[in-house]
Amino acid sequence: MAKGIKPFTFLSKRLKANKLKPSKLTFVKNLLQTESVRMGSIEPHPKRRLEHLKKQSLLLKEADFAYLFKEVSNTQSNGDRRFLSVYLLSLSQNSKAKPYLEKIISASINQKIAAPRLYEQELVIKMHAIKGFLPIIKAEGSYQAQAKQLLQRQENPFLVKFIRNLL
Repeated sequence: MAKGIKPFTFLSKRLKANKLKPSKLTFVKNLLQTESVRMGSIEPHPKRRLEHLKKQSLLLKEADFAYLFKEVSNTQSNGDRRFLSVYLLSLSQNSKAKPYLEKIISASINQKIAAPRLYEQELVIKMHAIKGFLPIIKAEGSYQAQAKQLLQRQENPFLVKFIRNLL
């Protein structure tokens, strides 16, 4: 990539030069690629970065949510990409992200994960999904009933306690 050119600008110029039409997922794929790389570095302005991610998450469409869910569900994928994917789903506060967050929350964690760090990674992913799911159901007006169902379906005692603390 040319030095000093923003990734999205560079991509759009490349697409125009090659007369290519971007796929519907170009935006989310590039966002995920760019931001997951940045996660590994020190951020000098974390509040600005959070605002940027929030603005970007508001631009996501249903196809983007499906792509992010696929990325989160891929346990072979890079951890930063998985964290960022669930984080963007949660930040969006979009009701169309709700079924994907629900699937992430209800998926069972493989108890045979050898590395404790990978097990903890799965817990953190679920915690982010829960944090995004609760405000969506609150906005829908069915908060108490759906929150109670969420608690009843949860097998992990740590996540049960986490949900109770958020309620």
